[in-house]
Amino acid sequence: MKKSILSRTTPLLILFVGIFCVGPLILSCSSKIKKDEVVIYLVRHAEKDLSDPTNVDPELTAEGLARAEKLVKEMKGVKLEGVFSTEYIRNIKTVQPLCDDRGMEIQNYAAFDFSGMLDLMKTNKGKAFLICGHGDNLLPMVDYLGATRPIESLGHTENDKIFRVKITDDTSIVEMLVY
Repeated sequence: MKKSILSRTTPLLILFVGIFCVGPLILSCSSKIKKDEVVIYLVRHAEKDLSDPTNVDPELTAEGLARAEKLVKEMKGVKLEGVFSTEYIRNIKTVQPLCDDRGMEIQNYAAFDFSGMLDLMKTNKGKAFLICGHGDNLLPMVDYLGATRPIESLGHTENDKIFRVKITDDTSIVEMLVY
């Protein structure tokens, strides 16, 4: 007996719907934090103005300001305990819309003095934090947290990554999201 075309394509249709409709929902940032884990979101500052190479603290470009607004949407559904940023204008302006949306204050940290901050975060089971950093300190944070880097390095203009590090007593896992 021959199978109808519908019965032969149904498994493929289910697979297609699963991958393209349900998959992005699973990979989005909006996930519930388990009681026995800490989740730390590491995000690089948005696109900065590169027109003056002597300016060590440039503003965000229009594209960077748009990405900062996109971060608000990306983090929807994630209850954050704290938002941390270096004192650079580009970092502060990347997370300011998120903090304004939630009525939160930005907490500052020194770019390469992050171990105490991360150690404190790791003790807060069931909580999530967001850290806005730089291309040269985010992956060292992933290393410090005991996870495996999903990429070797960040390019000079690679501003679209969020590293979600889930930490339990016996494991640290990082997932790289693009936003």
